[in-house]
Amino acid sequence: MFKMILIITLLAVTLFGFPQKRYVQKKYYLPAGKFAMGIVSGDETGVTFKGFLSKKTAITGMYGKDTEYEYINLNYILHNHTYFDNPAVSIYYGFGMRHINMLQKDGQEDVENKYGFRIPFGVTYIFKKTPFDVFMEVAPEIDVHPKSETDTSFFAGGRFWF
Repeated sequence: MFKMILIITLLAVTLFGFPQKRYVQKKYYLPAGKFAMGIVSGDETGVTFKGFLSKKTAITGMYGKDTEYEYINLNYILHNHTYFDNPAVSIYYGFGMRHINMLQKDGQEDVENKYGFRIPFGVTYIFKKTPFDVFMEVAPEIDVHPKSETDTSFFAGGRFWF
């Protein structure tokens, strides 16, 4: 029952957005470029990219490698620039996919790769005078192959804009 309520709540927030204040500020900062690369740390450590499709939509991705697995995710996100009074801060939310490639160890025959979906929620701070931003993200994740499992990931990082 709890899982069903959580899934319905996450879907409602994703589809209808976060509540907005009545006295929001209309101006907001956009990064200096349309494409960014950077580093990310958290549950997995690696490289990240972001590319804006419009002023409010973007594609993000991440690649990380550990001694036991490789982690890849790709997301479509929507930015809400008006939630905070500070025009440099925006929240984002969206949906995406992930793949975990378990690395084969010596003598191991069966290697289990995981495929699933994720719903990222995060906050971004865009620096006004430098082509750089920092972000934090949390994402509930649902693996669908080879078996159904749930997980939550947390990332924080920074990106340079080109």
